[in-house]
Amino acid sequence: MLTTILPQEENQNLSASHYKEIVISRGLDLNWAMSNCTSVTEAQATEALGYKAKSPGILLKGTGTQIQFKPDSPWASKEGGKKKKPKYRTPIGDYDAILPNHPDESFYWFDPEKLKERAYSIDGNPCLVITEGVFTAIAPNSHNIPTIALLGVEMGLTPGDDIQGKRFLVPTLEKYAKAGFSFIIGFDADAATKREVKLAQYSLTQQLKKFGVKVYSITGLWEESQGKGIDDLIQMNGIQEFREILASAQTLREWEAQFKEEEKESKKQPPASVIAQQIAEDYRNKFAYNNQADCWMMYEDEGSGYWSVKTDKYFESIVCKIVIGRGIQYSNNSFISNVAMGMRHHLIEDKWQEPEANKLLPFQNGVLDLETKKLLPHSPNYKFTWSLPRRYDPQASNWNTIREFLAYATAGNQRLIDNLICFCNAVLTGRYDLQKAIFLIGLGGSGKSTYLELLGELIGLNNVVTTDLSTLCSDKFEMARAYGKRLIKCCDEDKKVGRLGRFKSLTGGDLVRGEFKNKDAFEFRFTGMVALSANYPIFTGDNSSGLNRRIKTIPFNQPPPASQRRNLTQEWQEELAAFTNHLLSIPPEEVRRVLVDEENPPEVDLAAWEAKIRTDSIAGWLDEQIIREPEARTPIGRDNSNENQAYGNYYKWCLGNGFQPKSSKNFSPDLLELCNSILDWKEVGKIRTSAGNTLQGLRLRDVSDYNTPTYEHLLRDKVHSVGSTLHDVGSSVVSEPAQGEGSVVCVVSEPIDLEIKEEEENKNEFKNNILAESIEVNTT
Repeated sequence: MLTTILPQEENQNLSASHYKEIVISRGLDLNWAMSNCTSVTEAQATEALGYKAKSPGILLKGTGTQIQFKPDSPWASKEGGKKKKPKYRTPIGDYDAILPNHPDESFYWFDPEKLKERAYSIDGNPCLVITEGVFTAIAPNSHNIPTIALLGVEMGLTPGDDIQGKRFLVPTLEKYAKAGFSFIIGFDADAATKREVKLAQYSLTQQLKKFGVKVYSITGLWEESQGKGIDDLIQMNGIQEFREILASAQTLREWEAQFKEEEKESKKQPPASVIAQQIAEDYRNKFAYNNQADCWMMYEDEGSGYWSVKTDKYFESIVCKIVIGRGIQYSNNSFISNVAMGMRHHLIEDKWQEPEANKLLPFQNGVLDLETKKLLPHSPNYKFTWSLPRRYDPQASNWNTIREFLAYATAGNQRLIDNLICFCNAVLTGRYDLQKAIFLIGLGGSGKSTYLELLGELIGLNNVVTTDLSTLCSDKFEMARAYGKRLIKCCDEDKKVGRLGRFKSLTGGDLVRGEFKNKDAFEFRFTGMVALSANYPIFTGDNSSGLNRRIKTIPFNQPPPASQRRNLTQEWQEELAAFTNHLLSIPPEEVRRVLVDEENPPEVDLAAWEAKIRTDSIAGWLDEQIIREPEARTPIGRDNSNENQAYGNYYKWCLGNGFQPKSSKNFSPDLLELCNSILDWKEVGKIRTSAGNTLQGLRLRDVSDYNTPTYEHLLRDKVHSVGSTLHDVGSSVVSEPAQGEGSVVCVVSEPIDLEIKEEEENKNEFKNNILAESIEVNTT
């Protein structure tokens, strides 16, 4: 009886358990086993595979670089939507066949003429046997019958996702086909009854035939009871039995006749599973099923270089055309549905991972690497779901019309211009990590919609969702429209009252819930930006710092004369390439500094506070009725009729100013949130005393405070004292959609130096108004 323990000099490759498995159980030749099989640890397997191995096992390696790993304990991996535990593992990427090492002759496979002398001969044609698996190939090789091992029955050809969209012979088979060898295909006995294996063998034979060589088949010429694979057949019946089977090998014509007869019987309506596999292989680089969003994707159906979402109905219509084009007859529409369902099993993508826009940017003429500035060719492997609607032109430099529009809309305020330009960069490069939305507020016709139009043209209208805040936060299907998009626009918003949880999640980088009609809901992270505009404040009923932190409010108050307008759309089309180049020249850290880290321009703080006091009753009351004073203490109270306490004073103010007062329970928490988190008045707090709760740092305004400006007035003074940083741009341009047409128009204004004079006049008028108010209060 053989022992499972080998002498030390012989047992340097295999552990005792692996020796028992390979040599004793499988009956393989010891020397051939030692030359091709090595026991490895989990760490060694990880290094060989290039990804994490979860078990020790046997490393199979012949002549060349291709390896295969047989884990002792197979682990699960998700393939085709189901978890499987493959018995063998291979490195990710391209693959090749394995030529088992000869234990005594290192040049066994490298001398074609000598190899032809050893090869099995049929009608004078030297033949190499092709089988599946290294163990299976070792058995005939050890009996001087040269046999090549494929990693799988379909792996005699290159991967189906080849960038050229075709499958070719793997390098080893191509090498020996060119050297004039013929081939005998000998897959396992059960392969004769498995249609998918027959199809794989058929595809392999068609490629081999192109080299003018003879192809034979012994697949299925022995009963499964005689042994499943060639190694089992030899172990159970002896090498002579295998030689007799080789002698009865079918010619390719004979084998194809049997195959074609079977095809002929089912010509009118082949099984949907077979058609599904064939179409899936042919269109692997055109179709994919997005398991995350539960929808079909098609590559370059709408434009160059990107995948687009398709409904089931649309995709089945495409499948129907393909089926009809192949001359396949079917009796009912359920056949098409079954084909599409079968294709899904072959083309499913568990997670749809596309590159970050701040690393790769897709244009019509290629993919721009933002680090190297090299233009790479399009590939379906990038998994882009969008593309910029223009060519990349590194030489473009003129964006004067856009520059002048931004200068006019901001009255030449450079810090506001910087904010608007940096937000354009954020839209272009998908800076959702900044967690910032832009809100444009101001007079009608002052350029708000024009700026949003610029954002849309910049990123491409196909990549934009135009909606409104109310629908976005309430309609369960609306959020799914944002999947794969780069910008959400909410133009000319009305007042929004209600919960803003979806908006906060959308702009906060959180996972959001999307749902297509008649589909299961799914989660995704919106990697684009959000932009809104309105003539007046729209965020009511939400006093949270989270909302305030996510919104960058930009004032637009420069309406042009209506008589001087022209269409800007065409001019912008000619300048977008240059504007894109300028935006991409801005460092990412500069965009973060301007939009997030840097203190807001005073105009931004003023616009945000004006919006706040118009929509939030506590903010409005605080602005008019409260003095910030660090040492002050004011009773909060609950009596809504006591004007000398904070809540009663607030309650009366609301009634006199058309606001619905908040309850006493919510009053103090909302007031502290406003002071501490939004206004950054950290000294303001609530103190518990024997007389009740008291506000620290705030007191009620009285008649002696007529000379003390409100917080809004302080912000206005700051705006006028800082002034606007104006630049000599010659003339300014502003645009706004024309009435009823939705087109973009513009006007050339007076030079900006005239605006400086007008601003000084406004400033003097403002001071006079404040003085007049003070005199009136004093008189009273």
